[in-house]
Amino acid sequence: VGKEVEITDPAFKSLFELSVLAVDELLQQVRTQAAALLQAVEVWMPQLDSTAAGLRLLSDADFGDGSAAGLEIAADLAETEKTVTDAKARCAARLEAEVLQPIKQRLESHNQVRDMIRQRQRLATFSTSARMDIACLRKGAVSAAGLRSLSGRSMEPLEEAESRLREDMHRASALDE
Repeated sequence: VGKEVEITDPAFKSLFELSVLAVDELLQQVRTQAAALLQAVEVWMPQLDSTAAGLRLLSDADFGDGSAAGLEIAADLAETEKTVTDAKARCAARLEAEVLQPIKQRLESHNQVRDMIRQRQRLATFSTSARMDIACLRKGAVSAAGLRSLSGRSMEPLEEAESRLREDMHRASALDE
């Protein structure tokens, strides 16, 4: 289905596709749009330093003495440059705080969901194996592996298989909560 998660139950698979995979795709699109917005801000916000120097030269052309009009234009454009720089910084900070960080948190939570699904699948496999061992031992046959436990416990094979099944089921139920 997505990123190393295989789901066989059709209802659960559909729910996963809608609530995780589709949301992941939308979040990636929003992230791309945020990056494009930052690039547009850089491109479309004017660099006024060079404009200020040119306008000052033009205003001083008549008198060549650093007239008040030239100084005023240069000061206004310098103030505008500072305002534009502040606006760029605020835009970038707000995008980071209000868009990119929540996206990152959501994607991390989706990775946690994937990890829990994988863990649940492993536990289901272990439980199935333990059930098969219990069934074989109750019939009097040798376990599927045919080997004694290396766990160091001094239990009978049937008790050990039942204990392993209980542990796996307990861990699975803890994940389900």
